[in-house]
Amino acid sequence: MILAFRKYTYPVIIGLIINSAILQAQTTVNEQIHFFRQGEIFSIPLPDSICLLHPEYENTDQLKQVKPIHYRVSAPFPSVVLEDSLVLGCYLVTPAHLFAVDSVLSVYHILEKYPEVQQIIITRSHNYLGYLEEMLNVPFVLPPRRLKDGKHQTDERLAVDCAELAIYGRRRQGYVVPYCGPKKIAEYLVPAQRFQPGTIIHFGHQVSVLYEDRGQPGVLDGEDLLIHAYKDKAEIIALKNTDLDRRPYRLYDWK
Repeated sequence: MILAFRKYTYPVIIGLIINSAILQAQTTVNEQIHFFRQGEIFSIPLPDSICLLHPEYENTDQLKQVKPIHYRVSAPFPSVVLEDSLVLGCYLVTPAHLFAVDSVLSVYHILEKYPEVQQIIITRSHNYLGYLEEMLNVPFVLPPRRLKDGKHQTDERLAVDCAELAIYGRRRQGYVVPYCGPKKIAEYLVPAQRFQPGTIIHFGHQVSVLYEDRGQPGVLDGEDLLIHAYKDKAEIIALKNTDLDRRPYRLYDWK
C-alpha cells in the first residue's frame, strides 16, 4: 500500500505544482490587460512617467516559423495625459525607467517577458466591430502562429493578418472558428444579404470588414471605411486610400 501510494501521489503532486504555476502565470498576464470603452476613465495604477511601445510594422514573414515582434520605446511623458493621448485600439505602456528611449525590444510575448508592461485596449462597443477595434495598431504578420505555450499570437493581440482579424472578432463573440487564411475562411461564411457594418469583403487574397458605409448607401465605394489588417497593421481606412479600390470582391456574412 505504501509503494502504491508513492507511485500515484508523486505525479499528482507534481501535476498540482505545474498547474499552479501555469495558473499563476496566466493570472499575472491577465492583470496586465485592461479593456476600456472610449471616453471611460482609466482605473489602473500607472507610474508618473511612462512610455509607449510601438510595434515596428515591417510585414514580418512567418511562413516557416514564429519570429519575435520588434517594439520601439517612445519618449517618456506624464501618465496623467495618457487618456487624452490614446484613441481606439491596442496599446502597450511601460514605466519610463524600464527601457532606454528609442531602444528596440525583440520578444515573442511582450507581456510574459516584461510583467511591468500594461496592455490597454480601447473600443467603442462590445459587438463584432468593437472586438475588431481591439486589434487596431497590432502589427501585420504573415501568418500569425501559435507560440510554444500554445497561445495564438492573434488571441494575445500580438500579431494579426487579414483573415485572422475577421476571425478574432468572431471568436471574441464566443463562436468556435479556427484561425485560417483567406481561402479557408470562406467555409465559415455565406453570401451577404445586406451591405452593412460588419459585412465581410473578400478580395481573394485579402479579407476586409466594412466598418462604416460612408458613400452611396448599400454599395461598396471609395468613401466607405474598412477595418482590416493589410501590409503593416490593423487599421480603419477608406477604401479609396488602399490599392483594393478597383479589385473584384465578394460580400459575405458569418454563418
